[in-house]
Amino acid sequence: MRSCLFLFVLSILFTACSGGEQANVGSAESPDVTITLEGATSGTVLLIGQYMDQQYRVDSAVVSSDGSVHFERDTPYETGYYYAYFPDQVAVPFLLDQDQSFTISGKRTTPVEMLEVEGSVDNRLLYESIRYEKKISTPLAAMNQLISTLSPEQPEYQQVATERDQLLTDLNAFYAKTYEAHPEAFFTAFQRAAQNPPLRNLRAADGSRDKRAEVSAYREDFWNGVDFTDERLLRTPAIANKLRRYITELTPQHSDSIRAAADQLLGQVMEHPEYYRFFANFITREYQPGSPAVMDPEAVYVHMIQNYFTRDRAFWTDSMTVYGLQDQADMMAHSLLGQPGPNLRVNDLNGRPREIYAETAPFIVVYIYNPECDHCIEETPKLLKWYQNNRKQASVYALALDTTEDKWKSFVRNFGLQDWTNVYDPTNEAVYKTYFVDHTPEIYLLNQDRTIIAKNIEPADLDGAIARARQRQVEGL
Repeated sequence: MRSCLFLFVLSILFTACSGGEQANVGSAESPDVTITLEGATSGTVLLIGQYMDQQYRVDSAVVSSDGSVHFERDTPYETGYYYAYFPDQVAVPFLLDQDQSFTISGKRTTPVEMLEVEGSVDNRLLYESIRYEKKISTPLAAMNQLISTLSPEQPEYQQVATERDQLLTDLNAFYAKTYEAHPEAFFTAFQRAAQNPPLRNLRAADGSRDKRAEVSAYREDFWNGVDFTDERLLRTPAIANKLRRYITELTPQHSDSIRAAADQLLGQVMEHPEYYRFFANFITREYQPGSPAVMDPEAVYVHMIQNYFTRDRAFWTDSMTVYGLQDQADMMAHSLLGQPGPNLRVNDLNGRPREIYAETAPFIVVYIYNPECDHCIEETPKLLKWYQNNRKQASVYALALDTTEDKWKSFVRNFGLQDWTNVYDPTNEAVYKTYFVDHTPEIYLLNQDRTIIAKNIEPADLDGAIARARQRQVEGL
């Protein structure tokens, strides 16, 4: 029930962020786009657009006998980045802005970068850039591969690194010249947004390269080329790709770091609603409970919901959905890593109330399960074996949910769990706003201070979690 509710709320949240197709056509002309690939296979060509991080079908047309396909209609297409997908798996990219009348031509066997454009400055610039990057991609990849096999002390390393840096300098100069010549072109706005910032050459006090400072500066500069007032960019791959890399690659995958990065980024787009909506939804979805990317994805999820999905900020959805999300986040907020483990008081096999904090072992495993759950039946013997080898340093407080008293007692008896503290709550109220459970079994590990130091783990992970806790204690952390 708990898991189903969570998935239902997420489905409402994230389907609510899809945009309508006619939101940004401005004064664009009626489209008249012809793409000709001589020798193309007959069939239907799909016109695919992008909105935020989703691709969608916009239109379709049939390939003529000469290999041409014609996209024409009365209403303009949204400004953005498109692909025409031919039946033989050839994808032809192009940009659409105010000018939507042009041709792209070549042969089916022609490399995409060699296709010719007539009647569109944006697409002429796009294909010039594709050709340039294609030309340097092979030598650049070879240089990077060679550098990875060398140490900085080797003479060849510096030589190859210098050649690589020159390629990148030339690439940046190529784009700078294009931007200067065509400052108002949609291609310029798109490519500026997509382009990565240069890596600053920063030095430590002793003159050595300060890689940590360089990475920090790179993150600071990462969004400099994006004009957040330009919503056209949301209909290109530039923003989605950039956001994914910034959050999942450039940001350390620890909940504190992710939350700080999210706050910094959303602070930049607070006055730009469509960017705010996309960024808030993407980050929240990326770290929904159960995500394997971080130890405690709920910490990120709770932070995002409580701060960015409020009634005054989540403008794209209704108040009931916001209420459901806030309630869900509140249920998770009481059992995050680093917080005190809630002290449950539930009746045991003899009907006597037993508290978690009454356990005297240095570590407590809070094991929440259902006797009829297949995964619980599989994992319980593993946890029992672990406990038998670690009873001097840990106890198990085992709480049964969504079952009957008879089934619970039978489970305890059949698996030989009498040495655990076995409790059962027929109302399931014990875990309401205490220990969040989105699946069973669920394991929480509490240390000597009864702080949650691990969660969403398996029995095999307990030794490592305890070892890390003891090491932190030795280091005074």
